[in-house]
Amino acid sequence: MKLLADIGNSNTVFGIGNSEKILNNWSVSTSHFETEDELFILLNNLLACTRYSLNDIECFCVASVVPYLDRVISVFGKKYLHLDPVMVAPDEKAGFYCYAKSIEQIGADRIANTIAATDIYSKNSIVVDLGTATTIDVVEKGVFLGGAILPGLRMSMKSLFAGTSKLPQVDLHYVESQIGRDTADNIRIGIVNANYFAISGIINEIKRERGTEFKVIGSGGFVDILNKGELFDHIDKDLTLKGIALYGERVKNIEKNSAG
Repeated sequence: MKLLADIGNSNTVFGIGNSEKILNNWSVSTSHFETEDELFILLNNLLACTRYSLNDIECFCVASVVPYLDRVISVFGKKYLHLDPVMVAPDEKAGFYCYAKSIEQIGADRIANTIAATDIYSKNSIVVDLGTATTIDVVEKGVFLGGAILPGLRMSMKSLFAGTSKLPQVDLHYVESQIGRDTADNIRIGIVNANYFAISGIINEIKRERGTEFKVIGSGGFVDILNKGELFDHIDKDLTLKGIALYGERVKNIEKNSAG
């Protein structure tokens, strides 16, 4: 059984399973664990809700964009799992091919998304991951070309609320009319609808620029809010975890073959 972790600046998603199926997953605030012992208590409690325990974990695979937690992850793996964590990194041997500049700056979550989209859906894919930030990743012929990063829906809401005195925070959903009749709908149009049209416009321009038929995969915690019309060909909320699992499987196979 694999323990998977997608560690982001605001939230972390843990999961157990493999590249074909994620059996359980949980989203927690990244601030809830800053030491290996806090991480142990957190995961022990989460797994207690399942029929699995930390003793069942045979591989610990992690995609992290929070460098200061790398040591916490490493110590936790060795202390409580007796394993060295597999950290997702830009590695062609594990199936990540890249034409983008500054390959070392590519987030581990985007690497995982690229690997999963290529393996599960199409070698020509556009992944839209709607989390704290919204990332758009372009994969052509199995190679990561680059993409775009937009402020996420919640980030946009918090920024707007923090910078104004009278505007309220509202629940977010797509508004069918582009003319808001009250303040709440005005805000929703400015955040949700604007994101929808921005993402749709970027995707259309990518298709026009490359002249390629891409499969568009939606993922992330806010994907349901923008799951409208024909924006996405597939919705896969576990895409990042599946990519992390795939990366871990490939690294372990490489190590096994090298040892043999």
